[in-house]
Amino acid sequence: MVFEVKATHRVTSTGEAACEIHPDVFVDECGRAFTTDEAVVADAGIAVVTRLPEEDEYVFVVDDEVTELAVNWIEVLSGDPMAVWLIEQRHTGQGDSSARIRPDIDWALLPRRDERTVQFELRATHRAKSSRELACEIYPDVFVVERGAVFSRRAGMASQQPGDIVDPLTDCAQDWFIVRGLKKAVNWVTTVARIRAERRAGPAREVW
Repeated sequence: MVFEVKATHRVTSTGEAACEIHPDVFVDECGRAFTTDEAVVADAGIAVVTRLPEEDEYVFVVDDEVTELAVNWIEVLSGDPMAVWLIEQRHTGQGDSSARIRPDIDWALLPRRDERTVQFELRATHRAKSSRELACEIYPDVFVVERGAVFSRRAGMASQQPGDIVDPLTDCAQDWFIVRGLKKAVNWVTTVARIRAERRAGPAREVW
């Protein structure tokens, strides 16, 4: 599945549209996710510049694999060494993204307590049944809503309710809302990604 975002930046080297979804973490229209944080990557990742006012409203889509990788970068910037290993194991068509990770990351500098807030616009895909707020499914079964909350169909209470916890919008609906970063979605995306990976792998085989 995919969700739609409005670009906030342009990639300097290529001119491609990008969206900053977390301080120094970007996704772009070519299906890449990267960070420009010099404490984590040796070459400051891919340089970006703020978009010009006349370029506002440019829209592109983000798919599941890019969302997973972007969440890994958020985890790295939050001080999770395991996320570095996960990034190095990925093959996303970004080229040698793992080569940019600093071998000498100073974890004492992370997480950053003075982290700024970023905001961007998402196209709504659903409406929450309980609050009637606009919601966007950013990853299978994971939703962000207008006021910044995050919920999942995988949550215990949600899974016990009859029917779905959201109502889908029509394909032609053009309802957009502002999100202030995706940090609150990290745990749910990580959890659902792990469940999906375990299902793809199937049951473990016994070795005799």
